Amino acid sequence: MTGLEEAGVWLGETLLQSFGLMSPFCPLYLSTAALMGILWLCRSQGWSLGQSWHYLWNLCWQHRRFMREDGLWALFQLLILRLPIAALHLALFQWAYESLLTWESSQGFYAAEILEGFLATLITMLAIDFAAYVMHRALHQVSGLWWIHRLHHQARFLTPLSTLRQHPLEPFLLNGARGLAAGVSLGVLHLILPNGTPVWMMAGMGPGFFLYMFTVNLHHAPLPVRYPLWLRAVLISPHIHHLHHSKAPEHHGKNFGVIFSFWDRWLGTYWDQEVGLDELEFGVEA
Repeated sequence: MTGLEEAGVWLGETLLQSFGLMSPFCPLYLSTAALMGILWLCRSQGWSLGQSWHYLWNLCWQHRRFMREDGLWALFQLLILRLPIAALHLALFQWAYESLLTWESSQGFYAAEILEGFLATLITMLAIDFAAYVMHRALHQVSGLWWIHRLHHQARFLTPLSTLRQHPLEPFLLNGARGLAAGVSLGVLHLILPNGTPVWMMAGMGPGFFLYMFTVNLHHAPLPVRYPLWLRAVLISPHIHHLHHSKAPEHHGKNFGVIFSFWDRWLGTYWDQEVGLDELEFGVEA
């Protein structure tokens, strides 16, 4: 393979990692977030589709300078860091999983494969999200880690691009924690249940990851989309994450969850209040 062909393969893999189904910047997820935001505007403000789209377009245009700034950080992570981050996640998962399976289990019992598949999916999904909660909270509460994470909170206008406005070390910390959590949880389960049934997959992803990809862009959308109360009992509503980014002192140290809201509820870091359009101010000092 020539150098040009190798460069083409690398570029293809990078683009697939950056904008394919495994990335929050897949056009499918971005367009889904935009549609959900527009429909939320229609319902919450009583506007037409045209009025809602016009508002969202003007809002982004007014803050285009901040969007360009976040876009540069996103491109850096997507084009430079995406592959090594994925490699770290996979390596830590395999190490944790295979290390646990070297142990002998004296507590094995039989369960139907469909039950094992369900448990593997559920436990892995919960473990990954809990690890994300713990690491996110540590990024705020440990001074050295806050120095890394504060770059993300310097965003003064939230868009999906703000998701990857991160210090280069942050995605390695977050994905390393997720990889370890997935490997440990699945390894422990397979020590107990003998069939070793894998996690159920949807489009090459576990259902929790699939759910995350469809919602993560709304967390940093410029609209404080508010889920119904029954759904907020389980999932992090985008307006909840807006409160997490708020400059108001009463919102500091709140809402560290990524997918599920019950970690914050159980551990005393949950805060919920209705948020109007343009009500909150964002951006810590550089």
